[in-house]
Amino acid sequence: MFRRVVPSSSSAQNGDMHRRVTSSSPQISDDYIPRTVEHIFINYRLRRVGLLRAFGTDVGTLYNLCDPGYKEDLSLYGYPDGTWDVQEACMVLPPNLPEPAVGINLARDRMRAIDWVTLVAEHCDSWLLSLAFFFSVGLSRDDRDSLFERINDLPTLAEKVKEYYPGQYLYDILTNANVVKKKIPVLLCCNKTDKLTAHTKEFIRKQMEKEIEKLRASRSAVSTADIANDYTIGIEGEVFSFSHCCNKVTVAEASGLNGETVQIQDFIREH
Repeated sequence: MFRRVVPSSSSAQNGDMHRRVTSSSPQISDDYIPRTVEHIFINYRLRRVGLLRAFGTDVGTLYNLCDPGYKEDLSLYGYPDGTWDVQEACMVLPPNLPEPAVGINLARDRMRAIDWVTLVAEHCDSWLLSLAFFFSVGLSRDDRDSLFERINDLPTLAEKVKEYYPGQYLYDILTNANVVKKKIPVLLCCNKTDKLTAHTKEFIRKQMEKEIEKLRASRSAVSTADIANDYTIGIEGEVFSFSHCCNKVTVAEASGLNGETVQIQDFIREH
């Protein structure tokens, strides 16, 4: 869910803006100061939920809102009701609460889209931690240890972005100039095959080939910097397959827990 910034009918002439909250969550004041370990962690987790939506299901909206042509520097906020929004940077100095990175819109068109999203996610991770530190000033040492143990149990936003767009990272490797020129072999390893719910390597191969094909076909997930890349993969007019790559792509299965790494060892010995 996100909070969209739209001009109100009563204030459009003087440029004032208001937020429409598109969420059924109970309303919590944005500048609410939690005081206990439990409340600080809930505040952290709900803000994180909103930002995860921004980088996941709402990433298209996030990308469009962060227009580099906008006259003001913009920041991405996650709110303690599980929503998110892109707003102009806070002009109150010093701010009541730590503020997120300023000017995220300015770099959008100077980077590949996935790199820009990852960079913004890293800054948001830093902001969430700064908020948690700010709120925990009055806690005891043991309480702070307890709080940050709970925070560390959660993946960072940047880590989640990598999970959301696995095909993009593989695409980056397969179009990397050094990888293409030197025909460096690539190993795609499917770990945790000991799990009953684990997919076969053939299934993973097909899914990753579909992801790469989407990127090849639309290029909507990457910026002009990627489109200008001289190194492309696949055969024009054909659905993408790893067999189309200049370098060999091997898909292997493994289980680190059970020590089943034979296919990885075979790959290393071969190359």
